[in-house]
Amino acid sequence: MSLLVYRELTVEGSEVTLEDFEKRLESNLGEGWSRDRDNEARLHDEQACFEHVDSEHKVWDLWLARSAGKLWCSNIIRADGSRVSVEEYNVLLTDFYKRFVRFAAQHSGAAAEMTTAQVELEDLMSARTAKLLRGFSAAANRSSLHPLDERRLEEFLVAAHDEELKFDVTMFKRWLVEEEKWPEEAVSTLGMRYEDGRSLLKTYERCHAALDS
Repeated sequence: MSLLVYRELTVEGSEVTLEDFEKRLESNLGEGWSRDRDNEARLHDEQACFEHVDSEHKVWDLWLARSAGKLWCSNIIRADGSRVSVEEYNVLLTDFYKRFVRFAAQHSGAAAEMTTAQVELEDLMSARTAKLLRGFSAAANRSSLHPLDERRLEEFLVAAHDEELKFDVTMFKRWLVEEEKWPEEAVSTLGMRYEDGRSLLKTYERCHAALDS
């Protein structure tokens, strides 16, 4: 089964190409989308902010960050500070891409790309590490972990650390709930175990490196 994740948007090209892309992008905005330079000034950063007001008058801010030869969506937030779900994030980013980014990229020569919203565990980690996570979930006593369950979880945590997985606690918990149907209370506890375990392993590695230096 697949996991719903935040889509990523990247635009690549030369400095001249990206400047042309940004001009075309801004000049073509409409349908509730506009450039918010006041918000950009408050951030004191070089990111570009694009505001969207939807049919229910909710206000969203989409931020494009920039480095040498690349633009990317760094975040989408609600102006009122309320939480943005994965589904909402993906709908807004996809709308922005289809309406404006794709057109600006085609006419400037920039290369624009959107990642998929659905991924398998093996897209996020090695097959071995995915097997360890699935093995833990399938065998675990979900009301109270058995010592063997603890060992399976620890083996997964070590593998995740070794691979330096960008599989954060939110994704870990969502996978358990959405794909494996774990109860919320158990997932909350496992989330803390996941964060604590990965943090401890990082600290151990850092201290061990300091002793060897």
